[in-house]
Amino acid sequence: MLEIKPKDVLTCRSVWISDVHLGSKYCKAKQLLQFLDRIEFEQLYLVGDIVDLLAMQKRVHWPPAHNNVISRFMKLARRKNSRVIGDFAYTFMMWTNTKIDQIRDQFGLPYRSLAKWVKRNSKKAEEAI
Repeated sequence: MLEIKPKDVLTCRSVWISDVHLGSKYCKAKQLLQFLDRIEFEQLYLVGDIVDLLAMQKRVHWPPAHNNVISRFMKLARRKNSRVIGDFAYTFMMWTNTKIDQIRDQFGLPYRSLAKWVKRNSKKAEEAI
């Protein structure tokens, strides 16, 4: 059996990531970032519960590590088929913005543009979108 040492980088063809739950206090964003630092792959598939909108209806928990995960995904998207991934990322961001706006509206908070925030805070995200 192959021993995997703490500093080893793993190489594989595809990585499937699910149940990240960004926006939830139970999200393990730092551990996900550590995992992404240790793995090389050709394809990344993000499936199911990347952002936990249900948890965000009760309480939004969005520390810097959650932004770092989104930034990492955007960076990874640029090294693959950026047009397809960029279109997906933009569509996902707009869908997420709609859901967040619905939550903000329930709490009587004003509208905020997620796209505007991302563009203001990340020039590279603007290029990808």
